[in-house]
Amino acid sequence: MPLSAKRVLRQFRYVMYFDGVDDYVVVRYSPSINPGSEATIEGWHYFTGSARGISGSKESHYRLFDYDPQTNIFEWDIGDGVQWLVSVKFNPRITINNNWLHVASVIKWVEGWGKLYFNASLTKTTSFRAGVVSGNFNHLHIGAWEAQGYWFAGFTSILRIYTRALSDSEIAWNYQYPDNPVKSGLVLWLQADPSNVKDIDGDGILEWLDLSGNNNHGKIYGATLVQLIKSPARVLTPTRVLSAVR
Repeated sequence: MPLSAKRVLRQFRYVMYFDGVDDYVVVRYSPSINPGSEATIEGWHYFTGSARGISGSKESHYRLFDYDPQTNIFEWDIGDGVQWLVSVKFNPRITINNNWLHVASVIKWVEGWGKLYFNASLTKTTSFRAGVVSGNFNHLHIGAWEAQGYWFAGFTSILRIYTRALSDSEIAWNYQYPDNPVKSGLVLWLQADPSNVKDIDGDGILEWLDLSGNNNHGKIYGATLVQLIKSPARVLTPTRVLSAVR
């Protein structure tokens, strides 16, 4: 039986914070995350600013979603910079600020269709002229458009890319179990946690470690790891006091 999505009031202990001014993360070019015949891109986001922001891009090939809080409009573009295979503007009709939002974009270029999910609920379906976006040698930027504008203001806890189209039930699974996602086709898995943020090459710049096993680590420029939920304070057991005996 397919897994149906249940409403989740999500809280994350650790998040990556983007100030909406100049923070971003760069995942260097890798053939493993190049656009192919199909893909799924998903993540958990919390918007804090009124500035227009973008959650991630792969030059002109991936523009995962571009959100304008003033108009409550999302834009989802995938193309070659001249002709967009997918270009969708839509109003999600949900409250964005003060809520964690799970976003999943599923696309099959070769068949000419794409879907967008908010909190595991299908929000938008689009069709376009079938084709395949050609490969490129550009880096993946997270938090900014090519590290020079359209800054994302808010928190990101998880960002994942798959080389295949996840099913409805798989998206519902990832929504309900963000720490134990579907593994098949997973090529990028960034999850905010102190154990996943380290300077692994000794250049003085922290990396956001890729948990997919493909070594698609992201260099962190300005973005900061933040602990939103504090660990409970240690509770000391009262010590028995013996009264003095005369």
